[in-house]
Parts: sequence; structure tokens; C-alpha cells
Amino acid sequence: MKGNYWANLFERKFSKYILNPCDYDYAVHFDCSASTWIPKSRVAKWNIEKLRLNSKKQIDVRETRILFFKTIKELKEKKNDVELTLRNSNLDQLVMIEIKNLIEELEKQIYSYEFKVTNPLE
Repeated sequence: MKGNYWANLFERKFSKYILNPCDYDYAVHFDCSASTWIPKSRVAKWNIEKLRLNSKKQIDVRETRILFFKTIKELKEKKNDVELTLRNSNLDQLVMIEIKNLIEELEKQIYSYEFKVTNPLE
């Protein structure tokens, strides 16, 4: 956590300042492709240590988020498979409508979870 830390000129010279995501491109400083972030610069290494960006809690949150995205992707693929199967079937029209309604409801739930994972409150 940043807290009340503000780098002085000396600390800035030695790459000991907080990288504000509004001012710096994180992709330049961090490899965030996995649950454990890898620093690409000295200042990023310091940020990881100072802000505990690779604490167990942070890694667990990222791993959970990755799992949710994987599950959401799988659910979307299964939904597409079911829709394709339905298009190629000869089901009664009323049954088809009921199944499509169920698919729409599931789709709403999937997007709701996707929104929550993409836009966490923390």
C-alpha cells in the first residue's frame, strides 16, 4: 500500500518512487501476463517490493481472476456449441423458444460475472 509515501529528489534518482498508472505505461515496467508480476525496470522491482504487488494475497486474487476468465471463456464456447446444435436440430418450435430463453438467461449471468471480474471493487 502506498500510504503517505512521497519520493524526494534523492529517492527519485535511485528509482524509488511509486509508478502512477495514470502517468506511466505499466506494460513498459511490468510483465503482468501471469499471476506473479515480473519487473522490467529497477523502479518496477522497487514498486513490487514496496507495494507488495506479489504478496500471496495479490497472487491469489490474480489467479482467481485468471480462473474466472478461463471459466467464462469455456462457458461462452459451450453456449456457442449449444446454439449451433440447436440451429441444426428439428426440435418443436415451443421447445426451441424455451431453450433459447434459457440460453439468454445464462448469457446474462455469464456477462454479469465477467463484468464483476473485469471491474473489481478493490
